[in-house]
Amino acid sequence: LFRSEDGFSTPYQNDKKNWIGGAFNGDYPNFHPDIHSFAFDPTDPNKMWWGHDGGLTYTSDITDTSYQTYFPWENKNNGYNVTQFYQVAIADIAGDNRIMGGCQDNGTPYFTFDGNTTSPSVDVSSGDGAYAYFGNNFAYSSSQNGDVYRLAYGANKNPLSPFSGNNPYCDVKPNGAANQLFINPYVVDPNNEDVMYYPGGDVLWRNDQLSNIPDNENGTDVGWTKLDSIPAGYIISALSVSKNPANILYYAGSSNGNDVPKIYKLASSTTTINGAVDISVPGAQAGAYVHNIAVNPDDANDIMIVMSNYNIIGLYHSSDGGQNYDAVEGNLQGNAQNPGPSLRCASILPGNNGSTYFVATSIGLFSTTTLNGNNTTWIQEGQNVTGNVVVNYVVSRKSDGVVVAGTHGRGAFQGRAGAVGVNDKTYEAAGYRLEQNYPNPFNPSTIIRWSIKEPGNVKLKIYDITGREVATLIDGFRSAGSYETQFNSNSINTSLASGVYIYRLEANNYSGSKKFILLK
Repeated sequence: LFRSEDGFSTPYQNDKKNWIGGAFNGDYPNFHPDIHSFAFDPTDPNKMWWGHDGGLTYTSDITDTSYQTYFPWENKNNGYNVTQFYQVAIADIAGDNRIMGGCQDNGTPYFTFDGNTTSPSVDVSSGDGAYAYFGNNFAYSSSQNGDVYRLAYGANKNPLSPFSGNNPYCDVKPNGAANQLFINPYVVDPNNEDVMYYPGGDVLWRNDQLSNIPDNENGTDVGWTKLDSIPAGYIISALSVSKNPANILYYAGSSNGNDVPKIYKLASSTTTINGAVDISVPGAQAGAYVHNIAVNPDDANDIMIVMSNYNIIGLYHSSDGGQNYDAVEGNLQGNAQNPGPSLRCASILPGNNGSTYFVATSIGLFSTTTLNGNNTTWIQEGQNVTGNVVVNYVVSRKSDGVVVAGTHGRGAFQGRAGAVGVNDKTYEAAGYRLEQNYPNPFNPSTIIRWSIKEPGNVKLKIYDITGREVATLIDGFRSAGSYETQFNSNSINTSLASGVYIYRLEANNYSGSKKFILLK
């Protein structure tokens, strides 16, 4: 950011009176070098605001020349989190409060969150951060174009920044790799943390000696083996490895043009060099980009394929390791006139009553416990907290049900399964029941019958098909028993259009939801 006092008639001088923001021998205090917008205060032209990838910056006097070092910008985020996550990572240990993730223009922030307080973050990569992983002996972060850093741990197993002091680290990327994506994925095998899978364009690499790579390497040949390549014109865009059973690698090739995406499955992935099986989705649409593959940690056959782009079917589920698929985008699909959101990532969280499926989208985080093909109902999580922010990545942890969503522009949000927001649990427990409304379709009113076997707080709410809450019918204590609740669509402030809506009951440990139709 440059400033002139005479309409730029005097040539620029390389000093801090002319150069007042951005990158000047390092980043300016309180002023990120990636600048997007500015505004003068309409009541006082000396007051000025700037928007950049670090948030908001302000000065009460843009004409100030009295400073000796840096222009005295004020940080005005005031707790407003503007971090733009590409990916987030948590440790696979119950109660572990460490979080890190790759961010646009802000490296890889590492921090802790105990449910109430977030620690100051430390950048453990550089530039544009990408993917991250917490291992037992090392952590891994990465930056744009495929650099992957093996990080040592300090006190409390906090990963140490690779570019601060004399902290030990190395860049473990394979020397022979080429054509990496700008945000290049990789995956560490959770069953053997000496093993990493790394794509470079249309070539897949495997390392089985991560801990033996010497410090200070900037790319290495140690431990790397070339595996299968995919067809020309494709690039490996997503990969994931199983936990139970172990050593099944799923990876996807997306076309640089308009070809249909390719999905592959490699068994015995820690020892096999080739022999991957093509398990591509039949009928997948040309131009679809495979953004993520989610694998159930308890069942390697239970997978979800996430494809980005609008006006496509973007979400597929297989319960048999890719032999058969069901399209499960359901109410997220939209139509040509009103496209649904783009899909970014999925996570499968096994539980005592079945699995919860999470999907990160361009309008928020959604979940369901009941996959029903094209009729799958996805309910938005935590809308009152996150709004409709873009969620780029979601990760979950079976050991304690923790779910973390990384957003583009609002930082990361953490919840716990069953308490994150509105989970679509449609099973019915003994003594608890949510019945289909009558009449259905209805206009303007309908009756909802429900029962609870124990007294407690009850919530009965109405959501539109995108998961946005539109009405609260009950929110308070009720005795055990059976009830009838009337819903009149004319009784709420916002006029409801004809369409499919969802009503949801929560009571004690029970939750259930059903669809109904308003037909005007």
